[in-house]
Amino acid sequence: LSHQAPLPAAASVRPQPRPPEDLFEKAVSRNAKHVGDWGEALTAEYLRGRGWHILESGFACPEGEIDLIAQKGDTLAFVEVKTRQSAHYGAGREAVDRRKQRKITATAFHYLAQHPEVPHKIRFDVADILAPQGVQTQRPALRYLENAFAYDPSNLTEPGGSCYEYPSF
Repeated sequence: LSHQAPLPAAASVRPQPRPPEDLFEKAVSRNAKHVGDWGEALTAEYLRGRGWHILESGFACPEGEIDLIAQKGDTLAFVEVKTRQSAHYGAGREAVDRRKQRKITATAFHYLAQHPEVPHKIRFDVADILAPQGVQTQRPALRYLENAFAYDPSNLTEPGGSCYEYPSF
């Protein structure tokens, strides 16, 4: 037994850095964004199949963001897309509350101010997509709600009384 090779020296162990505390939340957020982008693409394809032209995807300004802006004839649709993997917390369309409607309306008027050439017959639609397996869902359920909420000038009024300045129709 005296012919045994000496044991190798133990490797020094360096402490590993701790993962960021919000690592899980960031991963979930990235997945949600990925699923959301997929839902927007699905909705754009749905609209194209019905004769709509997609003018903008992900239009953003200081007032907010609109997922899709589509035109068919003299009508312009501002489309909010809500993609969910579960109905556990309610349908996606339920997330388009008064606060969200106010942001969408203000963003739409910002877009219209920048694009006076587009028709001013507008509507606000919501695409509600249920995709239990996320982007792997073979047959997602898409419910498209035309005129999901009406243009309401009070949607442009922030709590506290200030009002956005936009051209009237």
